[in-house]
Amino acid sequence: MKTLAAVVLLAFVLLIRANTSFAQTHFGVLVNRTENKSMPDAVQIKLAKELGIQYLRTRIIMSKWTGKDETIDAFNKAGIKTVLNIAYNAGGAGHAMPFASDFADYTKKLSDILSVYKPELVTIENEEDNPNYHTGTIDDYFAELKAAIPVVHAKGLKITNGGLTSPTLSLLVYEDLLNLGRKQEADIFAHKAFPEARLKNIDALLGAPASQAKLKIGHKQVEAYKNLPIDYVNFHWYFPLRGMKDEDVSKKIDPALLDYVVAYLKKATGKQPIITEIGQLDLRPEIVSNTLKKCLELKLMYVMWYSGDGGEGKAIALQNADGSLREGGKLFKQFIAENKVEQ
Repeated sequence: MKTLAAVVLLAFVLLIRANTSFAQTHFGVLVNRTENKSMPDAVQIKLAKELGIQYLRTRIIMSKWTGKDETIDAFNKAGIKTVLNIAYNAGGAGHAMPFASDFADYTKKLSDILSVYKPELVTIENEEDNPNYHTGTIDDYFAELKAAIPVVHAKGLKITNGGLTSPTLSLLVYEDLLNLGRKQEADIFAHKAFPEARLKNIDALLGAPASQAKLKIGHKQVEAYKNLPIDYVNFHWYFPLRGMKDEDVSKKIDPALLDYVVAYLKKATGKQPIITEIGQLDLRPEIVSNTLKKCLELKLMYVMWYSGDGGEGKAIALQNADGSLREGGKLFKQFIAENKVEQ
């Protein structure tokens, strides 16, 4: 009986440890241009240590791969863990590039990269549903992701998609709430997730041609991520959502929107959601602490804060160009310290 009791107790302890580990959120940052200045590796590392985090997101572009990456080398030397975005081409906002099509070349280069570096997490491309970054169809992206998965897993690493964007996700969640008969919740969600100009005729929101185009892609994404053996389903989000810069957004900056998004993605894909890009498009520093609190509450495994000025949605960095913390950065640091976030 004592032996049986000991076995039961050990199993219970292991279960608690497993659940505790699973619930742990790893917070990090994606440091980008600040005050129109590039942020050197040393400044990024200094910022990470000042914030109290051990994770930084960075990128390797396959077409520029030479056998090593100085940024990752610097991160590794400093004890920084890397969330690595691997892109086939040097696409970016205003410079859309095609997805991979020569998969023999693609898988060889991917294997070469992951033979040199062992990132904490691999994301394939960035915002695969964003036409500002990519040409081709979403099916072209799925083909690239499908080719990448066995290569990444063979190296013993975790893999996820590049990041569903908030415009697509907002429509998917709103549609899902309506389909579930939760009209009141759907309307509340819509009034916080969409610009007022799109809500003048809310009943026609989903039927608009632009909405239909995004929904078509979005449904393909969640179905693919349900069936492909990726380790997480990755999305990107900003507060307030893009397109609201000229509005009074005080009532639209609501981290509770993430409750709906995370619940939808879990249900639709069966995968655990993560966020490799989340940030603020408004100066209110409390956006930082309130959003981080919600992400911790939701037990998201990875949360990477976008810390740069400008970009597609005119984001606001946590830091100044010299690496010193702005008010948002101070609240980020305070949150990490107060919650004793284990990295």
